Amino acid sequence: MWKLYCNVESYKELLAIKPSNNYSSARTLQSIEGSSLIETGNQMVHIHTDEFWLQTPPTTLYLYCEQSGDGGETLVGNFGDLTYSNELCNLLSTLHFGFKKNNKYHSFKVLHKNVFRLNHSHIDMLNQISDKYDKELFNEYLKTLKKNTDVLSLLPGQGVIIDNHVSFHGRLAFKNNRKMIKVLGYDNTCSNTFL
Repeated sequence: MWKLYCNVESYKELLAIKPSNNYSSARTLQSIEGSSLIETGNQMVHIHTDEFWLQTPPTTLYLYCEQSGDGGETLVGNFGDLTYSNELCNLLSTLHFGFKKNNKYHSFKVLHKNVFRLNHSHIDMLNQISDKYDKELFNEYLKTLKKNTDVLSLLPGQGVIIDNHVSFHGRLAFKNNRKMIKVLGYDNTCSNTFL
């Protein structure tokens, strides 16, 4: 689940609304000319969950707007808002994907211990599915996620808190000096279930 908050004075105030046990350092998401990295680039970032490759991904994403730009709308949605067939439930709980990060290979499931995982590189995920029918089913799943995505134009003093285990997020491309503060929250338990 996710929720938008207005009239927030700082990202620290956003953290106090729904505290986590542990936090990452605050990261400034601001375009650096020529950067191809997600956090310092201005290109579109397809919907995903953060640090999906970890055994225990962060539970909460805090995103605070300090300066809005031309574009850069936040994309957000809930996995639980979708209707799943038994066939799709079985597929999501059994598919394994590979992913390379910092020269280390990781393997992950889309759904693992009631936590949804989604890599923003959807084409790479599709290419790893060999069965034609499973590929079509998973592709339809991705299309359905995109159709159920909300678009938020965050303004300065606004923030959004996203449950990283049951919701997904992304962003549209932007121009100018958009500046966001992002913090990840880590908890030891996960009791959310949608499947």
